[in-house]
Amino acid sequence: MRKRKLEEEKEFKLLELSIAERKFKAESDREESEIEMQKEQLSMKERKFKVETEREDRKIEMLERELEMKMEKFRAETEREHLNVDKE
Repeated sequence: MRKRKLEEEKEFKLLELSIAERKFKAESDREESEIEMQKEQLSMKERKFKVETEREDRKIEMLERELEMKMEKFRAETEREHLNVDKE
């Protein structure tokens, strides 16, 4: 009788252990999936940031070129005005 009770307790403990292992595996898998999803989201944010940064850099370059052209135009107009004043 005692032997049978020990066997039943052993089976019960093994069943509890099996349930705990499956629960742990499911939680691990879920956490691993969440981590993978967060990595993908971070990667997407990094790519978006890179694209936006490149676009802003191009805007800055265009504005710098526009400023250089306007300054050159202003210098030319100023020089022309000086030449016209000198002729008078």
